[in-house]
Amino acid sequence: SVSSSLAQQESVSISQNQQMSYQRRMERGEFITCTAPYGYRMPDGKNLVIEESEAREVRWMFQAYLDGNSVKRIAEEMNRKEVHNSWKRGVWYERLIRKMLSNEKYVGDVVMQKYFRDDHLAKKDRRNNGELDRYAVCEHHKPIVDRETFERVQQRMREQKERFTPPRGQTSPFTGMIY
Repeated sequence: SVSSSLAQQESVSISQNQQMSYQRRMERGEFITCTAPYGYRMPDGKNLVIEESEAREVRWMFQAYLDGNSVKRIAEEMNRKEVHNSWKRGVWYERLIRKMLSNEKYVGDVVMQKYFRDDHLAKKDRRNNGELDRYAVCEHHKPIVDRETFERVQQRMREQKERFTPPRGQTSPFTGMIY
């Protein structure tokens, strides 16, 4: 049991050192991620470079959303065109499209430490709601979408959310019954 306890302490120490290393790199504005977002590649392991064939699809998604298409319709169209992605066996979902449309990386910015891990053994990330500092780097890399288009998409997403989300505490007798 002493040996097990020492091994556990060593694991905690290594995790803390890794977290400090990440923290220092974020403070310096260095991008930390394991995978590049759709439309980008990381040939050297740390700099984002546009993958033009995927970038065309990203631009199309943003424009389609501004043209009045729903995220469901965009996902259906991406699946119909059989556009490859690396998630979920290549299937496009509404949630994925919504996440992409709100991802600041497509406009060239990076926000670091959106999520964090309390317990290195549980390997479960939590959304950072102010518990830790966030780091933002503007114009970090070449954008796929111009800032004006990105802001218009964000505005439309906010309007859609307000329009279809009932005020807090107000529910219909049919809530949860009709889909």
